[in-house]
This record gives sequence, structure tokens and C-alpha cells, in this order.
Amino acid sequence: MKNLLLKPQFIYKSRKAILLIILFSIINYPFNNHCNAQEGQVSDPQGDSIIIKSARLIADNYVFKEIGNSISGKLLNDLRLGVYEETSTLESLTGILQGQIWEISKDRHFRIGTIGSGQNEDDGGKISYSEHGFKTIRTIDDSIVYFEFDHLPGGKDDLNYIREVMSENLFCKAMIFDVRNNIGGSGDFVTFLCSYLFNDHILLCTFHNRDGEIVSRSITNPPDLMKITPLAKTPVYVLTGHETRSAAESLAYTLKYFNRAVIVGEVTAGMAHPAKTLRIDRSVYLTIPFIRFEHPNTGTDWEGTGVIPDVEVPQDQALEKTLQLIRDINN
Repeated sequence: MKNLLLKPQFIYKSRKAILLIILFSIINYPFNNHCNAQEGQVSDPQGDSIIIKSARLIADNYVFKEIGNSISGKLLNDLRLGVYEETSTLESLTGILQGQIWEISKDRHFRIGTIGSGQNEDDGGKISYSEHGFKTIRTIDDSIVYFEFDHLPGGKDDLNYIREVMSENLFCKAMIFDVRNNIGGSGDFVTFLCSYLFNDHILLCTFHNRDGEIVSRSITNPPDLMKITPLAKTPVYVLTGHETRSAAESLAYTLKYFNRAVIVGEVTAGMAHPAKTLRIDRSVYLTIPFIRFEHPNTGTDWEGTGVIPDVEVPQDQALEKTLQLIRDINN
């Protein structure tokens, strides 16, 4: 009978193969089969997979490569050190990851959380928005038109509604855009709205990828039926607050640095980088800023600093202050 004792070299190779199989299984653990019996709990393989996949996506996609690599390295190193071992739910794990990502990047467009927990909100709550983004439209003092936007949608119907509303107010004395409590939205909304405020094709901004290349441009397109829009010389005021975010900040920043509007209120949130949302698994999403905005007159954006008002007042006094400014000019 042959000797069945295994040689040491064979034992070593077998153990190495088993370790590689275990590591491969952790990384590629099937996302739709790893939830614990209690909803919201996280298993060790699922947690490891979320961390590893998040680290890779951030390193490969974040608009600033070095910062992306730093975040990725931090997550993987903490995984190796067992920092996440005590987390028992998806909410607690993504909460820790969110804090680590923000600590390094300072970028509030970065998001990681559970599906359905409110990807667009800091507090995870759900908000219902006004149709086409127009929460309020009213006329003040007979000829001052006030628009309150709670978000800036960019669908075809939304842009058509802008056309309809602006066409009805071509000869007003002043326009007020209120974005004090606006989470942002589509750059198409901003471009289309701004098209009524200039008489020419104006390059509003460029967008650059992580390699510094221009990937798109935002250019005004004055309404086809009018060679000259009367609103191009109409005074414009933008009301801002600390919860003015993203595309709403873009509207304020763009008009401010073309000297096309007076900004009144508080410094905005400082969220400039457009982002895309990816699914880590069936329960977790990751939103990554992947391009950056550049204004032609400043060569930069408002990331981290916010848009600084021309007239800084508490946001709840911004409308009253703006009306005072308009009345003082016209008296």
C-alpha cells in the first residue's frame, strides 16, 4: 500500500490555494444572498464586499485622483485592522464609511447609504417637490416678479414650463430667483433659464474630468423667436441660504460672476461637483463626484467655500432686503 502522507510542499500549496479561494469568495460574495434573517443586518462577507467595492469605485472615479486614492487606502487599511468588525447593520456601516469619506474629501456630494434612505438629503428624509421646480410665482409691487424654486429639474416638460413662465414676464421691472431652500438638480435648468438673461450665446461654464479634460460646455441659447430678449437688461436678484446646494449654487455663482445678478442672503452649502450614483449591492448606493465645474471668469468654482453673497444678511431677511434694494433704485 502506497504511503498516503502528504509532502510538506503539497500541504503548503494546498493551504495557499484555500486562502486564495476564501479571499476571492469574500470579494465576489453574491450580493442578493447575503442578508441576515433580520432586515438591515449585515454579514461579515457582505460588509467586507461593500468596503472593498466602495474603495475601488472611489479610487477609479473620484474627480481628484490623489484624494480618491487616499480615501480608498483608508477604507482598505481600516478593513485590514478590523475597524468595522463591531458594525452589525448596514446603516451603522455606511454611517462610518460616510464619515470617513467626508473627513478626507470634505466633499458633501459624496454619499454612501442604504437604498431608499434618501440619497439627496443629509438627514435621510423624503421630500416632495413642486411641479417643474416652481414652488411660488407671484408679482410684487405690480412689476417685480418673484420665483421660488425648491429644486431645478431638467426634463423637456420642465424646460417648456420655463419658456412659458418667462414669456409671460418679459417686461417686468425686476426678477427675483429664490433658491434659499433648494437642493439643486439639473444644469439644463440653469442654462435654459440663463438663456433669457443674455442677448448672445454665452459660455456659462465648462466641466472637466479627473484628467483635466473638458467633457462638456454649458452655453446659453437665446429663445429662437426673439433676436433680443427684453429680459437681458432686467435687474436680477438671487436669494441664497446655507441650504442652497449644487445646481442652485451654480445659478447664483454663474450670474454673480457675469455681473448679471445681485446675490442676497447667506453663504451657500459649497457643493460644486456633479456626481453619479452607483449601486454597491442590492441594499447600498454610493454617490461619487466625478467631474468639476469651471467658470470662465474665475477659472474655478464654489466647492467648499460656497457662493459668497454680494449683500450678506440672514436668509430669512433676504427677500425683505432685496425688495428694499429694488425700491431704493427705482425711487
